Amino acid sequence: MPGTDRRVFVFDLDGVVRNFDSLEIDAQIEQELGLPSGTLWHLTMESAELKQAVTGGLTRLEWEDLIEAELCVRTRTGADVARSFQRWRDNVGKLDSATVDIIESLRAKGLPVFLFTNGTDRVPAELAALGVAELFHGVLNSFNYGVRKPQAGAYQCAHREIEATLDRRVAPGSVFFTDDKEANVLAARDFGWQAEVFSGFGVVGGSCQGDKNHQQQ
Repeated sequence: MPGTDRRVFVFDLDGVVRNFDSLEIDAQIEQELGLPSGTLWHLTMESAELKQAVTGGLTRLEWEDLIEAELCVRTRTGADVARSFQRWRDNVGKLDSATVDIIESLRAKGLPVFLFTNGTDRVPAELAALGVAELFHGVLNSFNYGVRKPQAGAYQCAHREIEATLDRRVAPGSVFFTDDKEANVLAARDFGWQAEVFSGFGVVGGSCQGDKNHQQQ
């Protein structure tokens, strides 16, 4: 909704603020364990357990332990599954420096910035490891909501948390959200937020100027 005030900014985490070289790590682990290509992706990103891990049904550690147990079943005899899989456990991704620059620019102008992720209970520790734990006014994590994007309830919970954090009413139309997944963007628009599929500075850049009459911490 061009031209509408954007007073609160919300960023997705994976694919926006940070990126993973997980396919390369997956391939290395699969080679070491003698597994077909794509095995780790299937066991992690396409599993029913992932949904539980990002909606509070499983902790990150419990989810990882289930994956490792399945790898042990599928792996050739004598392979050190725990040692190989530890690299996957330890991978917290890498920051997108351009996105971090955008967020820092918004913060410098006094505009509230939040992170909204379908995440596990380990997200706070991951942000600390990446050195950006203090970059956001708040982390809106599906793990705490019991529902994930693009379900409508996730946006309702996130908006309530934004209002509670800022200690004021926030009009949905004043919130701008960007995510790398179109389904999440469309759901945000249905909720009433402004939203665009993330494509770098161009999506948020015009709003980095903010509205000086409405800048608030």
